[in-house]
Order: sequence, then C-alpha cells, then structure tokens
Amino acid sequence: VDGLAEFFAIDKPRLKSYRRVGDRVLIPSSRVLDSTPPPLPMPRPAGTLRNAHHAGTGRESSRTQSRFGVANQALLGLPFGVVVIDPEYDIHFLNSEARRMFGIHTTALDQDFIHLIHHFDAVAVRGVIDEARASQERTDRRLESLESATDARRTVEITCTPHMPGEDSPDMLFVLTAIDVTEREKLRQQQGVADSDVGRLVKANEEVLAANQDLANTIARLRARNEELLVSVEEIQAATEEVETLNEELQASNEEMETLNEELQATVEELNTTTSDLQARTTVMQSAAIEAETTRRRLRAIVNGLADAVVVVDGDGALLLENTAYATLMANNQDAVMVDSSHKPIPDHRLPLQRAARGEAFSMRFAFGQSDYETWYLASGNAQATEDGATLGVVTIREESSAS
Repeated sequence: VDGLAEFFAIDKPRLKSYRRVGDRVLIPSSRVLDSTPPPLPMPRPAGTLRNAHHAGTGRESSRTQSRFGVANQALLGLPFGVVVIDPEYDIHFLNSEARRMFGIHTTALDQDFIHLIHHFDAVAVRGVIDEARASQERTDRRLESLESATDARRTVEITCTPHMPGEDSPDMLFVLTAIDVTEREKLRQQQGVADSDVGRLVKANEEVLAANQDLANTIARLRARNEELLVSVEEIQAATEEVETLNEELQASNEEMETLNEELQATVEELNTTTSDLQARTTVMQSAAIEAETTRRRLRAIVNGLADAVVVVDGDGALLLENTAYATLMANNQDAVMVDSSHKPIPDHRLPLQRAARGEAFSMRFAFGQSDYETWYLASGNAQATEDGATLGVVTIREESSAS
C-alpha cells in the first residue's frame, strides 16, 4: 500500500492489516444518502482526490462523514459483489465479496479492474462494461467461471449500471454488481428433471385409464349377460350406466385436451426451430454483406490507385464503377467531342462505353477534338461475366501521346 499512504495506515504489522483513514467518497452520495441535495462543490485545486468530499464544517461535516462510513460498511458487507469503476476501468470501490468472486487478492483501488480479474474471462467482463458505456443503459450478462479458478465452476450474473456525472459526482462511473446464481441454475435443472418425471407419470396415468376403460367394458358385457338375474335392480343398473357414460365422456374430453396440448407443444417446438434457422441465416447474410462491402471498398481503392482510366458499365450502358483517373479525364473534356484517327467525330454507337455495353471486345484510338491541342488515347474494352450470369463491360483508357 505504499502508493495509498494517504488512505491507509498500518494497524497490526505482524498480521499485515491496514486501517483506512481520511474521507473518500467511493460511491456517489445520491446512492447512499437521503434526498437532500448536497452543497455545490468548490473548485478543486490540482493534485487533490477526484472523489473528495464537498466542502463542509462543524457538525454537518461530521454527520456527512458518519453517513459515508455507514454506507461504506454496508456495501462492504453485502452478500454480492459490488465494484465501482471509471471509464478507464480504474477501481473506485469494491467489497470483499467482489474480491472473492473475481479472485482479486492485491491492492485494488485506482488499479485497472480488467487486469486484476482471475476467476472469469476478463474480455467478457470488459464487454459488459463497454456495452453499458455505449448504450448508457443497464447491461446484464451471465458468465461462467474459468476452469482454472480455485473454487468449483460457478455461474455469476453480472450487471453494469452507468452513473452519469452530476453535482454529487463530477466523473462518470460504472457500478458493477455480481450475483452468484449457481444454486439457482441447479434448481432450474432439477425442475427440468421433475417436469420430465411428471410427464412420465402422466403417461402412466393414461395407460391406467385405458386399462380402466377395458375393465369397464368387460363389466358392461358381464352385466348384459346377467340381465335376467338382475331384473330387480334394473333402475340401479340404469343409474350406474348413466354415471359410467358421464365418466367415459369426461375421460374422452381429457384425452382430447391432452392430444391438443401435445399438438400445441409440437407447434411451439417447430416455431422455435424455425426461429433459430432464421437467426442463423440472418447472421450468415449479414456476414456476407459485410464481406462484400469490404471487398468492394478494397476493389475501389485498387482501381482508384491505377494511373489508367477505368470504367465499368452494365448492358444498358449505366455507369457502375469509375476510378479517379476516369472522372478527372471526363471532367477536363466534358465539352469536347471524341474524334478518331482521321479527326472525324466518332458516332454515338461507336463510343467506347456503348461498345462495352454491347459486350464487344475492342481497341480504338481517339482524341478529344480541341482548337489547338489534341491528346491521343487508346481505349480497350472487353466483356466480363458475373456469378449471377450478367455481363459487364470494362473499358480501360490510356494516354498515348500529345501533339500540337
């Protein structure tokens, strides 16, 4: 603790224990005090603590310090981990449960929290913080401890809440809470096993009901054969048969409802499978789009780096791609007419772009007709087929010579 001498003093040298001294706001006062707004902060001279208390004297200052001490003790004793960091990931506060969960056993205040993590993937924890910083909203994520952790594998639910700068805290802070949900996950798995057992019991009950139905049919047949012996109790038999009929109807209704429930479950499973497939396809399409955009940008950068003018058109003559050299050439000669070697204007259907749009392979010499100066160019064109079967015309224009 040499670098934190102003915050800690040695208490028991033999046990290497230290006692915090001085006053330091580890959590913004709006989180631990009542609704009474604190006094406005005085200008902070250079070199003072960034979380120093607001100026105060006398009994009010002592009461505020006492409240901060109680709040800090309460946070230190929480059954879940609490870490307060700034945008540079430096630790402003952490309690003992956070130290145990993340495997931090050294001096931590004003240290980089990400580099002190041992029991969890530091990249994943940083992802939670960065997501909260980007969205300015609370972010939740469930993480598994590393196999190299000293304790058994644990499941922790991490929540990162951004705290915007205000009168009580001039800096932006992030409050990171970590709750051990390992037992909750075990209970959920046990609940799944119990649900499976219930399903098996329901199936066994259906088999019992079917056997009961067969028994009822057998009894009905026996009663029919003994009608002559049971004439005296026909009314009782009629009532009994009516009750049995109602029971059969109820059983049939129950079986029908169970069948409908199974169909609904099958439909839900199909919908879940379809949703998963759609999500996978969406991810693939997004990756393909990103890759295509990257390739297009690289191709444009390469084409723009060529000294020769390059232009690509489709079958209708629409301009699909041009490099900087072509755009400059056309801009410098936008009012000029193309002429051939005989200084005759080139017809529209014989212009390089029109020939390329028709898929012709050609090489022609031309110039832009001007009053006292002509620069001669060599235009070469060919057709290129795309993967989807379309044909594109590619024209390359190179400067040959200049003549007065």
